[in-house]
Amino acid sequence: MKKILLGYFVIISMFLSSISNAAMLNSSDYTITSYNSGIEYYNKGEYISAIEEFSRVIAELPDFAPAYFLRGIIYNDKGEYTSAINDFKKACDMRNEDGCKALQIIL
Repeated sequence: MKKILLGYFVIISMFLSSISNAAMLNSSDYTITSYNSGIEYYNKGEYISAIEEFSRVIAELPDFAPAYFLRGIIYNDKGEYTSAINDFKKACDMRNEDGCKALQIIL
């Protein structure tokens, strides 16, 4: 059941990469590049690099819920469920519906 999140991620990542978020619009090119690189690394199966990129985004934009959600997806896929739950909770606390749904699935 937890692997259902993988298919869910593909759809969500396509959506998230195309939306304009006020936090991202006001961020540096480096942060936007890190976010997009995180998605690309995930899609290539390079989970460690993807986590590093999303962690950079979170360091720059700690209130950007999609980065927590996507990093949570990766932790889930790696079997690091405690880290996944923590990231999904953080995203859900920021009223990110995807984070809340993922949290319900993983629990």
